[in-house]
Amino acid sequence: MENVAEAANQIAISCQQQLIGINQVTTAMSSISDTTAKLVDHMKESETAINSLNGISENLKSMLDQFNLKSQKIDLNQV
Repeated sequence: MENVAEAANQIAISCQQQLIGINQVTTAMSSISDTTAKLVDHMKESETAINSLNGISENLKSMLDQFNLKSQKIDLNQV
């Protein structure tokens, strides 16, 4: 009878340890999920900033194209 009680006690201890392990895994998975969500938010913000900078650079290029000066060759013999 003592062996049965000892076995039941060991099973109970093992179950408690497994429960602790499952809780730790659950906490870790929740942390991974939160981090992933934050990463997605940061990526969306980066995409918005990149698109904005792309638009600004296109506008700047368009403005600079208005001032595009063509170099002229001067023949010093004619001067």
